[in-house]
Amino acid sequence: MGTYSYYAGGKWLEPVSGEFFETENPYTGEAWAQIPRCNDKDVDIAVQAAYYFNNYFDACTRSPVGDFKRSGYSRENGWEGMRDFLQTKSVWLSTAREIPPPF
Repeated sequence: MGTYSYYAGGKWLEPVSGEFFETENPYTGEAWAQIPRCNDKDVDIAVQAAYYFNNYFDACTRSPVGDFKRSGYSRENGWEGMRDFLQTKSVWLSTAREIPPPF
């Protein structure tokens, strides 16, 4: 059975609590992996990483004139050009003390 960590801020992290829970294969009903049981501190780490990431790219695309080498940012399209490289992603997040199975 594999044990997984979560990804935030460009690196794989273990949960702050050190706790994991087993997830089961919906087809067989058998446990197949251990997944981090993240708490509010883990969520704070991920939110801070996302905040840094968003502000970094926001600063890159707001340059008033000229390009960064041949990237096309700022002079051609700026933030609008950046949207071509972004995708919307749905995330399931429970704020409950007891975490029910998501599926």
